[in-house]
Amino acid sequence: MGGFWAELRDEIAAQFALGGPTVFSESQFRHPPVLAGVLGADAALLGAIRSARDRLLADPLAPGHSQATID
Repeated sequence: MGGFWAELRDEIAAQFALGGPTVFSESQFRHPPVLAGVLGADAALLGAIRSARDRLLADPLAPGHSQATID
């Protein structure tokens, strides 16, 4: 979990512990760990690449996209 939610991870983990499903016994169901996300040094670059990919896929003929030619 990242951003704003990372600061609330302890509170969210406590709520998981209090309000888990009652269908399973504790031995059958384990609550997942609630961890804060950690960004690597390349997070901004990966975000830019994914954003560019999404824009290209959303509108492949939009101005500004390079046109590859096959000879």
